[in-house]
Amino acid sequence: MRSSSDKNHSGTSEDDNRSSSKSIDFETKLSASISTEINSESSSRAVDALTDLIRPISESFGWLGDKIQLSRQKTLTEIMRRTKERLDNSDKHIEAVSHKFLLPLLEKASLEDIDEDKLIDMWSNLIATTLTDKVELIGQYAQIMSHITSNQAKIIEEIVNLNGLEGGTVDHYIDNYFYYNINGMPGSVERVEEHSANIDDFAAKLAEEFNKTGICIDTLEIFDAENPDIAISTGAVFGIYSDDLYLDFENLCRLGLIQKVECFSRLVGRFSVDVHYYIITPIGADFLSCCGVGGIQRR
Repeated sequence: MRSSSDKNHSGTSEDDNRSSSKSIDFETKLSASISTEINSESSSRAVDALTDLIRPISESFGWLGDKIQLSRQKTLTEIMRRTKERLDNSDKHIEAVSHKFLLPLLEKASLEDIDEDKLIDMWSNLIATTLTDKVELIGQYAQIMSHITSNQAKIIEEIVNLNGLEGGTVDHYIDNYFYYNINGMPGSVERVEEHSANIDDFAAKLAEEFNKTGICIDTLEIFDAENPDIAISTGAVFGIYSDDLYLDFENLCRLGLIQKVECFSRLVGRFSVDVHYYIITPIGADFLSCCGVGGIQRR
């Protein structure tokens, strides 16, 4: 057996390549986080060092070796391989993480289906972010990841990329959240009505106002306040929401990643507007940035 201190004195020089240095740093810090030794035996596979990190957890705590099937061990190995790959390509310093958060995070990650490539990628990004950034809600994010399906992950990524502008910062999503969520409507709605020739023109322009990063319309209904017989009703304006996905959207709301906003009979000039839409929450934006979804950058 060799200790983490042995690794720190393995003779690595300053001229060694960056990838090797990051690999040693990653192994040392994660080993320190779980306060255990690393098996010195390794094979030619690139993931052997990470497998050695996982093995003592199963031996010391019993949750991987005795209670979790071999397929889950493979899952965690793949997640850690991707985590190491991301850290090797990062300039950020790796920090030790408290047992209280790291061990439940790894345990929940190991329960993922190895065939769920998108979720495996999200787990690896979340772990990498936890090792390099201060993630205040890591306990909650691990819970969210353990209760989200691949289809729901796809839905929320589509909402992020709805207007074709992938990326942005968490602050941008927070600004949008409060801009729309004060009264359920964009602040420019009156100006839109003033420059609309008729109800069809107003409906098209209002729908475009909602075509912002992190927003997905369920239903938009517009009535002519002076002539009730004239009305426009449309659902799933930008093609994401459907009644078949209702429970998926409800779960994303339950997890706090998105919020459903309902605005009824809002008078805007000569029109009355009903609109139902979903918007990514501040927690949702930070969670997605930690999991590497949609290219969102943390603050």
